[in-house]
Amino acid sequence: NNLNLGPNISTYKGKTIGVYGGKFLPFHKGHLTCIEKASKQCDILFVVVSYDDEWDKSLCENTKFKWVSPLIRERWISEAVLHNPNIRVLRHYEKRSEDYMNDPEVLHSNELLREKLGGKIDFFFSSEIEYTPYFEKMQPFSKHIILDSERSDVNISATRIRENGAYEMFNYLPDSVKKYYVKRVCIVGSESTGKT
Repeated sequence: NNLNLGPNISTYKGKTIGVYGGKFLPFHKGHLTCIEKASKQCDILFVVVSYDDEWDKSLCENTKFKWVSPLIRERWISEAVLHNPNIRVLRHYEKRSEDYMNDPEVLHSNELLREKLGGKIDFFFSSEIEYTPYFEKMQPFSKHIILDSERSDVNISATRIRENGAYEMFNYLPDSVKKYYVKRVCIVGSESTGKT
């Protein structure tokens, strides 16, 4: 089940609604910075962890990054934004497709997201200028707002983390993600065997 943290859906009628979505594979400090910026530009921000497990797993093949379930990614973000009561985090299946602009299942995924969020989304936030045609087609009643497309705030991408691995890029991970990757060592032995 979705964690559904943040404002109750029944309370946001008449408020401006924004969406910042992504795979968050993994969630990093660049994402967190954009989420914080986006949350200041609308009344309620939905952070949507979109997923298609098979497609997402293929992105991790031949990299130094092991696939992480969308539930864990949702938890990472939820923990990182707990201080902001106007942010709500949820998972949403979105089919991935090479021909995503013409795939009816991708369109259907977008329609379901709009329904899930009450039928009205004012803004879609992203860091990718090239997503504009996608949002114009899939979410025609929403405005696409670009955040830090140059990655000048935090110069990192999830692709780079997957290529190099979480441990090499550890400083780019928020604390909620770092905890997942902390290595734990247990030293066991009877008294006076040199544990100290």
